[in-house]
Amino acid sequence: MNTNPNYQPPSNTYTALIRNLPANWRAGFTGTGRYVVACGGKEEPVFRNGRWHLLVWDTEERKHLDYCYESDTFSEK
Repeated sequence: MNTNPNYQPPSNTYTALIRNLPANWRAGFTGTGRYVVACGGKEEPVFRNGRWHLLVWDTEERKHLDYCYESDTFSEK
């Protein structure tokens, strides 16, 4: 932890620290569905470019995808 009173953390880190994770963020990505939380379920959402994102694993295509909560869309990582 930085004790310098003038320290300003990077904006994305600061934003992630002051915002709560999306409600029920694991819903839909658990169990044996097509999309599961990446890194064996250990990945957590990140706040990037004003939106919450989650790295997921597509079990059918066998590749990682970036899921955006606000737009409810997947994009290739």
